[in-house]
Amino acid sequence: MKRINVIIVMMSILVLASCGVGKLMMSDETIAELGYSVDGWNVVKKGEVVGILSSTEWELYGNKLVREISVATSFTKDEDMKEIAMFLHTKFPDAKIEVNDDQGNSFPEKK
Repeated sequence: MKRINVIIVMMSILVLASCGVGKLMMSDETIAELGYSVDGWNVVKKGEVVGILSSTEWELYGNKLVREISVATSFTKDEDMKEIAMFLHTKFPDAKIEVNDDQGNSFPEKK
């Protein structure tokens, strides 16, 4: 009986952990609905370039090599920038994703 309880607890932890990661990724259906794709160095949404790969780098952190992908966008709303980041995280799940406003260093307005 004890063994069954341990198995149930382990499976519950696994399910809960996997749910937390999934909310930051897009399903194939969502990607299709939003119209996202990658074309060379461009992030495209519904046929329009919404971001351009500005740099890639490798970071050595915590004894791990991590690739960082940086994308410049003309979007300034946090929601739009987060959407691009989630799309790219889905396509490149092992990379660190960074989305920047290509208008320079500006502090976002409070809403």
